[in-house]
Parts: sequence; C-alpha cells; structure tokens
Amino acid sequence: MTSRSDDIRLGADIGGTFTDIALDVRGEMFSTKVLTNYTAPEQAILDGIDVVIRDAGISAAEIGI
Repeated sequence: MTSRSDDIRLGADIGGTFTDIALDVRGEMFSTKVLTNYTAPEQAILDGIDVVIRDAGISAAEIGI
C-alpha cells in the first residue's frame, strides 16, 4: 500500500497503566493499547506504533517516522 504522509495521522496517549496508540490512514482507524513502561515510556509508544502500522499494512516511513 502506498500513501502520502499527509493522509495519515498518528496519536499517542501515555496513561498510568496503558499507552494508547491511534492511527488514521485515509479515514480508516487502527488502534491498540500496550502496557506503559514507567522506566522508558517512549518504548510503549514505539511498541504500539509497530502494532498499528502492521495492522494497517503500511511502513513507518509512510508516516514520516
């Protein structure tokens, strides 16, 4: 699947227990929850991004990360 990065939006919310990741690919939504890593909260974001881009069938390069 090819897409323009301006057609894709990515959001993250780090919570006390879970980190939520949402990916909008041209109006189709993909989301996941992963456990928040208190010592490295960014790792939960990266893990969640891996899940949603796999589910969406796109690469990280397509969203500019």
